[in-house]
Amino acid sequence: MLPYLCRTDHYLAEVMHARLIRTQIEALGGDCCDYWYVGDESPALEQYKDLEKI
Repeated sequence: MLPYLCRTDHYLAEVMHARLIRTQIEALGGDCCDYWYVGDESPALEQYKDLEKI
């Protein structure tokens, strides 16, 4: 159930005019939860545009 709850983080970020960049989460077998929030117009988003929303 935890992976589904983690997906709601993306919606919360959008409400705050931000984007969530998350490369791994423990709930799906990652070594750690690796994520950060950036503004919704941040140049960092270009590098992660094809990243799956986990």
